[in-house]
Amino acid sequence: QQIRNKILELHGSIERFIADTSTPLSLSTILDYTKRKNITSAKFKTHLVLSLNMSYDEIVLSEEKQIENYVDKLYEDLYNQDIEVMEYLKTLCFQREMLRAAAKIYRMLAMYNYYKDKKDIAVMQLKLAIEIIENRNEASLLISFLLDMGVLYYYTMQYNNATQIFNLLQNSLFKSHSIDNSALFKFYIRYGNLHLALTNYSEARNLFHKALKYTSKKYEISKIYINIGLTFRRHCSYSKALECYQTALQYTDDTDIAGLCIIYNNISEVYKSTEDYTYALKYIHKCINALENNFLNPLFKACYITYFQIKLQMNLIDEAADDLLKLLYKLEESNAPRSLIFQFVNYFINLNIESIIDKLEMFLYCCLKSCKEKEAVMMVINSLGNIHLFRQAHNKAALPAAKTSCINITLMNEKDKSNLSTVSKAYNKSI
Repeated sequence: QQIRNKILELHGSIERFIADTSTPLSLSTILDYTKRKNITSAKFKTHLVLSLNMSYDEIVLSEEKQIENYVDKLYEDLYNQDIEVMEYLKTLCFQREMLRAAAKIYRMLAMYNYYKDKKDIAVMQLKLAIEIIENRNEASLLISFLLDMGVLYYYTMQYNNATQIFNLLQNSLFKSHSIDNSALFKFYIRYGNLHLALTNYSEARNLFHKALKYTSKKYEISKIYINIGLTFRRHCSYSKALECYQTALQYTDDTDIAGLCIIYNNISEVYKSTEDYTYALKYIHKCINALENNFLNPLFKACYITYFQIKLQMNLIDEAADDLLKLLYKLEESNAPRSLIFQFVNYFINLNIESIIDKLEMFLYCCLKSCKEKEAVMMVINSLGNIHLFRQAHNKAALPAAKTSCINITLMNEKDKSNLSTVSKAYNKSI
């Protein structure tokens, strides 16, 4: 394909290539060589080099160079990775002792597993990447990997390990190597997030302000002011938090729905804390309206949880329960992910508010009647079991006999999850 592309680039067509060259190379000869994939033979190379007046390495990239280019291409796109391709490339790299590329692949595999919520595997693979690079003169790559490792430790709540990584970067590597602005920005904002998690708000703010010196990108500046605002909000300095969020809005484009929703949600949280419910509802409604039916956006759940928290804090329990049911039925009718529906259900079960639990129970029985997939049935059963435990713990009235028998049967079948037809028949019989 590379040879064909080069011929077409220089001559427009294979026929024109034959006509333009004085080398005795016929069209049938080229087609025959390419058909038999015998394009590395000495004869074919000689013809091609003479015809194109180029060295063979200029015409065709070596396998090592092709692998290196492919790895670099994948390295820049962490969100669209193919695990089989990465594993195959890793094998090729080790076969050819291409350790730098192999280290990059380990880093890609680490991020892939991190996003698949396999954090322990991710940490192990990133350690392998770091071990390979530590033995080479690759300071920029080593710093990049260590910054990623600090983040992995942070998100797995291994704060001591994360602190050691960031201290190593600050006290050793940064002093002995020239660091580009991008790496410094990542360092200060990630180290700031670590101090934020450790409730070291003053130090976190200091690090966030340092991060501002190393970026001119609007969305990154907005992100920093959101984080600074969070340090003030958690320290109950609400007016300063609002100032930061208003500044963040100035650096957020109207087309950046996710960025706007994060800021609106934070502003709503501030007003919820100050019990200014009119403004709290105003800003959370902005979030909800912006997200519409974007169920897959992680902010969808966060914004609705904030909304319900405001309603409950206002002691509008019945209104919150009704709104919750409307949302659940809307999600059900819209074929939203079952996991999202039951995240809402279990969140409210854990609040232990009886009037809400009663309505959730009604919703769950409707779900159980309509569920066909094994996984969905088990989600309903688990939630009903949690409600049953709530009633037992609070000495509430027992469930009606028919429903109780249904739960007992379904819980028995949880040990034999393949027998779902029996569950369905038992449920229909009980009602």
